[in-house]
Amino acid sequence: ATNDSVTFKVSGSKVGHAMVKITLNAMDTYDVEVFKVRRIKWDIKRTDIAKIEGVYWDSLVEVLQTAIEGR
Repeated sequence: ATNDSVTFKVSGSKVGHAMVKITLNAMDTYDVEVFKVRRIKWDIKRTDIAKIEGVYWDSLVEVLQTAIEGR
């Protein structure tokens, strides 16, 4: 966690095992990123799955369910 974001691991039917980062932006809404991180020898590779900007707090659960589970 930082002053304006939180990152955590998830697992779901659509993404398998992935990471979610939720960031509070200047418009007082949230930006949601779903991505996978793989380590290949000394390199770290990030693969973006979904990026949704401008999410209101009361829609966070629905956005996460759609991005992770595909509902």
